[in-house]
Amino acid sequence: MSTSSVVTRDESDRPRVPLRASRGQFWVALLCVGVSGAGISAVGAVFPPLARELHISEVTVGVIAGLAPLLFMIAAPVWGHVADRFGPKPVLVAGMTGHTIGAVMFAFSAYAGLSLWLSGYAIIGILIVGRVLNGALGAGIFPAAVSTAAAAVPGERRAAAIASISAAWGIGTMLGPAIATASSAMGLFAPHLILTGLSLAAATLALVVEPPADAPKRAKPGRVLPPTDARIRPFLLITGASYAIIVEINVVFGFSIQDTLQLDPIAAAEVTGMMFTIMGLFSLFAQMLLVRLKRLTPRHAMRIGIAIVLVGLVGLIIADRSILFGLACAAIGLGFGLAGPTASAACSLALSSEEQGSGAGWMSSARSVGSIVGAWSGGMLYAVSPQAPYAASAVVAIGIAALILFHPGTHRSRRI
Repeated sequence: MSTSSVVTRDESDRPRVPLRASRGQFWVALLCVGVSGAGISAVGAVFPPLARELHISEVTVGVIAGLAPLLFMIAAPVWGHVADRFGPKPVLVAGMTGHTIGAVMFAFSAYAGLSLWLSGYAIIGILIVGRVLNGALGAGIFPAAVSTAAAAVPGERRAAAIASISAAWGIGTMLGPAIATASSAMGLFAPHLILTGLSLAAATLALVVEPPADAPKRAKPGRVLPPTDARIRPFLLITGASYAIIVEINVVFGFSIQDTLQLDPIAAAEVTGMMFTIMGLFSLFAQMLLVRLKRLTPRHAMRIGIAIVLVGLVGLIIADRSILFGLACAAIGLGFGLAGPTASAACSLALSSEEQGSGAGWMSSARSVGSIVGAWSGGMLYAVSPQAPYAASAVVAIGIAALILFHPGTHRSRRI
């Protein structure tokens, strides 16, 4: 394990925090990332048919879905720097607490609306507050996980550790729709009752698992990493654009399934969950494959991944049957499973150990910027045409491919 010390200007007046994380902390961090991914993907599977039942418009769904990413954009870099200064543990606990509160409020608003306890603006207001709390606190989960990984494994294995974090996210995004599919028959609020329990358990583990007793100490890093740093700038652009595509798909996909296949809300939630599970499985397969591909550079993996994503987007544009939707989801999951982790790994490898939290924070912020664009544009584009969001995403994917091919910053990436 890496135990290198951080050079500081004055250690006498700065908090001293663990430099080295335990293997237990790393596994807890993976669990927290997985649970947060499950929560987000479950919302994508359940929210569209729930919104139809509660008479919430597609545009309003997009606005609500974009609130958490907006808070992520603002809060993630702050939490990343907090993780670099105080250690990842308190940031991880705060993030999972926010995630738990958000799940509780989603479940309550869904149950209250379906039971006719509340209606209209009251339900929308609860959903908004839940998303705000989830975003403001949950923004720290990914930076804390990356900071934990960097402290738990030596530098030469950092890319594999980052890929493990992405795989945990992939497992979560796969389980979220599976949970939604299995529990939607009990009510469209049921998936988030289950996710509340999972989030609370993960938050508790993050609180009780301690670093090694002999872990050396470090103090606050001196310089705040700016997003304009040339080492990370291309990967921020790639990540932001990729998440614009991912979230745009998440926002409108449930509507596409219900409208194209002419399904009732419960059946639409079940089929949407199944499709997202397929996407998650192929994404997970790609992420696990990355850990074993020792001679592949991030640039090559990103280039291959985006090409596969383009194929999947074309499939969504022309899909009119379940089999075509499934094949398109498989391609998109496989493509982003290759491209996403390698962008994160390349960003991490470009930075020193004391910059990991800040770098991961800016990557989370880039994801959030893309998520806001995707969430808010998805509903509006779908109102124009059911195929418009997927066509716009294909144009963005072509731009990502051009950036990977021609930006000099991606050419300097080391092998994963």
